[in-house]
Amino acid sequence: MELATKERAKARMLMDLANTAFDRILALDFESLTVEDIAAGVGMSRATFFRHYGSKEGVVVAAILGTTAEFAEAYRTAQGPALSWARLRAAIEPAVRFVEQDPANMRARMAFLAGHPAIAAKLRAERQPQIAALAEAMMEAGGDPFACRIRAHAAVATCDQCFIIWKTEGRPMRDLVDDAFRALARG
Repeated sequence: MELATKERAKARMLMDLANTAFDRILALDFESLTVEDIAAGVGMSRATFFRHYGSKEGVVVAAILGTTAEFAEAYRTAQGPALSWARLRAAIEPAVRFVEQDPANMRARMAFLAGHPAIAAKLRAERQPQIAALAEAMMEAGGDPFACRIRAHAAVATCDQCFIIWKTEGRPMRDLVDDAFRALARG
């Protein structure tokens, strides 16, 4: 098995464990749960939990963020010019699918973040490698480095804004994201 394939499989497994842990946190009480409780609930040792997530807050961020490479991988498989908004819209598809799989769970996650602003701030900070990976994928496709960084940030910020609107207005996430990227393309 190729090393990159093993790394992707490990990243996917860690994300699945983070999602399971976060679901446990949502079902119980974040403040009263210990790292030991969370780790035991997903079948890992305390040491392994700390090695991969660092803290209770870290596992929440990991569950919401997804893998760093998700947007970049979706971008690489999409068609179109390097800087097109349509191709960037395709890069955001993993987030749309995540919402569509279990909207009630995603609403609970959004409510959790609203009640824990420090974790929401950590999520925004941890988003940077994901944006950098997307920008790198755009550069590989021949995009200007500065324009790639700006558009990668704009695409992810657009996705994040769509989450907020989705939570408050209840419109389908796919429709929101499609409308937002069409608006960006129009200028």
